[in-house]
Formats: sequence, structure tokens, C-alpha cells
Amino acid sequence: MSRKRLCVIDGDSLIYIHSWKNKESNNLDDYLSTMRSHIEEILQSTHCEKYIGFLTISRRARKDIIKDREYKKGRAKDKPKFFYELRNYLRDEFGFYYHDYYEADDMCKYSYDILKNAYNIVIASPDKDLKQFACEFYDYNKMVGETITEEKAAYNLWYQVLIGDTTDNILGLRGVGPVKASKILDNLHPEEMPIKVFSEYINVLGLREGVKSLSENIQLVLLFGNPPVVLPDDLKINNLIKEFKFTQDSW
Repeated sequence: MSRKRLCVIDGDSLIYIHSWKNKESNNLDDYLSTMRSHIEEILQSTHCEKYIGFLTISRRARKDIIKDREYKKGRAKDKPKFFYELRNYLRDEFGFYYHDYYEADDMCKYSYDILKNAYNIVIASPDKDLKQFACEFYDYNKMVGETITEEKAAYNLWYQVLIGDTTDNILGLRGVGPVKASKILDNLHPEEMPIKVFSEYINVLGLREGVKSLSENIQLVLLFGNPPVVLPDDLKINNLIKEFKFTQDSW
């Protein structure tokens, strides 16, 4: 018996996409309508009727890792128009869930690990962080799908560890940008990548600082795909799965 398809949706970007798309309007219904249509389009494109969605309300997991600077310092502080109304709409209308410690992309990876043997899963997000493990991936901003292989996933992870992320205030390795990171990782087998990245950190920073910096960057970049994610006692990941009610004129 073939497994059903399940779309795991990182909902954070949906809020910003539709806040920007409708920025000239002061009518909340315009925002909600385009968001619903977008979700329907995502599920049509991925051939999924079932989905599970996540949002971020807390970034404590990574804030607990960074001790000497502010996590996501590079991001704008002001929320876009109708931010909270759109987030609540995803929660109340579509059943998107948010954890009080982990971010949405962490929960997407966690649910993937729990459910991958029961469903054929598509990860829906424009977030590059969700390309660090092998999966069927759908970028709902560009509306383009791709298959992330084990080799590509390993490359994406260690590339990010090398270059960091200025938006999230993840420093990466000093002096390493996209071009140099690609040269370091090109033509390596996935099993060779962590060894090569480790040696680069040691060569630049020395043993003590190199290990410290590498450890911090791995913790910040790597998604929390396994426990210690803790859900409330009365909530199991299967209970978060929803079935989308398509309009009559859609697929």
C-alpha cells in the first residue's frame, strides 16, 4: 500500500510574503484571502491534501547558545502590517503549531524525522536551513520544487557552518565567504566535509578558539531533528496533522 503524501510547512515566511504583497491595502481580509490561496497552491503543487504547519514565537533554543551577542541581530525589529493577525490566522484557521522553545524550522525537521516512515513528506519553505537534510523540498516563494540528496544536504550544512548568516548574527569562520566556502567543499565526499571544515577552523583560529567557534556555529546552524524536543503530554505529533478543505473549483 502506497504511503500518503504529507506537506510539512514552515509558516514563518508566509506571514512576511503576504504582508508585503498586500502592503498597500488596509483591509485585513485581503491579506487573509491571498494567504489562504497561497496555502492551497502549495498543497496543489506538492500533491498533498494533508499538512502539518509550524510557526515561531520563541528563539530561546539558540539564544541559550549565544552568550556574547544578540541572536538574529541583523533582522528588522518592526513587525510588518497585520503580522500578529496573520500569525493567529495560521494558528486558528489552519492549525499551525508553535513551540515555546524551538523555531518553526526545527519543528519541521523534528516532525520529518518522526513521520518519514509513515508518509511521503514534502518540506515547504523558502528557508535554506531546511535544505540541510535529504528530503523532497518545495520553495513556496519561488514555487519551485527540488530533491535534496544526501550529498547536497551535507554540502548545504557545512557551507552554512563556514559562511555563517549575517541576518541571524551567526558569524561563521573569519575570512570565509561563499566563493571560498565552495572551494573548500567542492569535490569532497560528505564524510570528508566535517573533517575539512574542522581543519579550516583550527588553521584560522587555533585549536582552542577554533573548537569553540566551530561548536557554536554547528549548534546555531544545525536543526534540532531529534529529542530533546518536548511536546505537551496531551499532544502527539500525529495530532498536528490537518487535512486541507479545498475550494470546489480547485484540485
